[in-house]
Amino acid sequence: LYKDAGEGIVPDDFNHEIIFAFGSEQLFVYSGCAHRGLLNILDSVRLSTGKKVGTLMGGFHLLDSEKGRLYESPDEIDSIALALKTIYPETNFITGHCTGEKVYERLRNKLENQLNRFYTGYTTIIE
Repeated sequence: LYKDAGEGIVPDDFNHEIIFAFGSEQLFVYSGCAHRGLLNILDSVRLSTGKKVGTLMGGFHLLDSEKGRLYESPDEIDSIALALKTIYPETNFITGHCTGEKVYERLRNKLENQLNRFYTGYTTIIE
């Protein structure tokens, strides 16, 4: 991805993207879309706060590969799922936007009840 930096088109460094994290003992983290990487977001929150992430909600930016467009391979998706399950075994993941249907099903097979999806009209209670 690229951006117009005023002096021409350059690779996007995504320095404009933010996440929102709150909580006392465990954090609820919201990300619009994980362009910089889901694991990078989780690692950054964990390292900067020293707290566990109880829930991460947001788009994973993991699209289905189709019609000649290749994104993450099945092996890469499995690797992400393994890292999430290993490093964040108690974290709940809620995704929707920009997470492909095939990717979601593959992640769900590995993460089981750790992974759910949000949709228009979705509500949740944050404690």
